[in-house]
Amino acid sequence: MKVKCAPENFMTPYDAQKVAIANQIYKTLVDKERDFNVNDEQTPQELRDLRVSASSSLGLNFSPTRLFTHISNLINPKQYTSSQGYYDSERLSEANEAMGRLIQIKDNYEALEKFIDTDPYYKKITQIPEEPEEPEEKGLNLNPYEIVGVIITLGIPIIIYAIIYAISHNL
Repeated sequence: MKVKCAPENFMTPYDAQKVAIANQIYKTLVDKERDFNVNDEQTPQELRDLRVSASSSLGLNFSPTRLFTHISNLINPKQYTSSQGYYDSERLSEANEAMGRLIQIKDNYEALEKFIDTDPYYKKITQIPEEPEEPEEKGLNLNPYEIVGVIITLGIPIIIYAIIYAISHNL
């Protein structure tokens, strides 16, 4: 999108209004490029809004081929076949159904974007797992009173044993 929205694309023949619009869209893309995160819920909508703005204001058309290829690579049912060394009938069935839905809309950019947002299989395989919770420490969690109790309980017999040992050995 950055390449298509570059302001220099609208300088021959010169169109001041399109250069201004392209400059704004391009600036937004450049400024936010580092902030865009595939797994952030707002990023796809922001990019979609910029694409719609570029299409309507600049008369640009975006080919769905790259987006279709990207999605189809992610949900490819072949990855669950025995020829790939990993057979999983359930995932193969889910991926096959999702691929069937995807192929029906492969030439429609807006439908592909909607597929990303709504298809249950696509969401399932692209979801980042949550961080596992830190396991609780299994060590002794004693409060100060319990520590004193342990010292007294273990310390007194040790002191008595030392005294008896010293007396019996004439120390």
